[in-house]
Amino acid sequence: MLQTPRVIPFILVGLFVFVLDMVSPQHTNVAVLYVPLLLLTTFVPERRFALYATVWVSALTAIAPLFKPDHIILTTEIINRLITAVAIVAAYFAVRVNFFANERNMAVWNQTSTGLLLVNKKGVIIQSSPATWQIFGYTAAELEGLTIESLIPQRFRDQHQHHRSKYNQNQQPRSMGSGLDLYALRKDGTEVPVEVSLSPYSTGTNSYIMVFVVDNTARKKHLTAMETLNADLENRVKERTYALQETVHELEEQIQFRQEAQLQAQKALDKERELNELKSNFVSMASHEFRTPLTSIASSADLIAMYNDRAEPEKIKRHTERIKHSVQNLSSILGDFLSLGKLEEGRIVASISTVHLPNLVDEVREELKYQTKTGQSVIAQHTGEPEFDSDGHLLKNILINLISNAIKYSPEHSDIVINSLIERGKATIHVQDHGIGITGEEQAQLFGKFFRASNVGTEKGTGLGLFIVKNYVDILGGTISCESEAGKGSRFTLELGGF
Repeated sequence: MLQTPRVIPFILVGLFVFVLDMVSPQHTNVAVLYVPLLLLTTFVPERRFALYATVWVSALTAIAPLFKPDHIILTTEIINRLITAVAIVAAYFAVRVNFFANERNMAVWNQTSTGLLLVNKKGVIIQSSPATWQIFGYTAAELEGLTIESLIPQRFRDQHQHHRSKYNQNQQPRSMGSGLDLYALRKDGTEVPVEVSLSPYSTGTNSYIMVFVVDNTARKKHLTAMETLNADLENRVKERTYALQETVHELEEQIQFRQEAQLQAQKALDKERELNELKSNFVSMASHEFRTPLTSIASSADLIAMYNDRAEPEKIKRHTERIKHSVQNLSSILGDFLSLGKLEEGRIVASISTVHLPNLVDEVREELKYQTKTGQSVIAQHTGEPEFDSDGHLLKNILINLISNAIKYSPEHSDIVINSLIERGKATIHVQDHGIGITGEEQAQLFGKFFRASNVGTEKGTGLGLFIVKNYVDILGGTISCESEAGKGSRFTLELGGF
């Protein structure tokens, strides 16, 4: 049974046309009025109503001539009725086609999971889909007549009205707020994240806007979960990376510790080898160097005893001097080894005080005068200030070594010249001799331990003197250099001061 308020008005209008058809003249085909009446069934939602209406108006068209006067022309009346019948059938099929088209459109409208809103230019909602009702919590009747701004949070409404006005001026399909978070307002006042797209729609006389709304809550939760998961993964990666870095750091420390241990072991091994070499050299040198002066002392003592019995003072004096010279050689050798030991142990440090350089040079000359050979002279010349800051004890040992070497390796009747200069707190000392000199190839080894030049001949020595001198100069923060030529002598230059 049809349940619609449009059925009764349709029946009444149909009966009215039926009455007009009966009383109208034959030349007037009033039955054609059933066609527009049938077309109005398009607006009745029930599919069967169009069929029932077609059968009903066809019946009224067929029985109307029975109630007309007897003088009707049958041929004319049949033609009019056939024309009317064809028009009614055509109208039925037109209504049916339109109905099916509307039905398909409504199926899409009602079944789509995307919310649909039909909005006019003023922003008033004309129609809505069931998916929209679920998103916003309204019924269809509640949504129709509301403005689109009613579905937007209050803080965005003024701005949205401005955007809607601009869109009406240039309507084209587009997404709203690309890359932004959009929110819609539900009936209960809560906000829901949404994605919105717009598309213009026109019926020919009126323009509308189709609004496509997608509830983004699930996607938002998924994105939030993904962000949380990503953040958790990043934290785990950072923790693992930190742990790995710590492990690498520990391994590097272990490797460095092992390398340092290996280096220390190598240094200890090198030190042990050096000490063994030093001991070997010392034993070899000491057995040779100590034997000669001791033998000389012993023989001179025996001769002195013999000459004493014979009362020969001149010979006694000569052998006494020989004993003194031998003792000085022994003292020098022992001094070198003692100094080397202290240097190796790092027990020698500078003690800075004011040094009167001319007096110190004279003191050294006085101590070494008994070492000079026949006709040798040690000449000292000084210019500039007399005093500067240094370690007098270390400087004295340096000068003793340089000057005694000059005496030892210079011929008789030659001069050893000491030139010194003090200027602005810095001292420069030159020790010049005319002795055997040093070859260019051997000068690079001059300050090495146990080094002795190949041209020293039978002159006694430990090979430690210049090595000790170089270390003393380093302790004083100075420099020492040598200019020499084999057979023509050497010139040592010492620069100190500036503390």
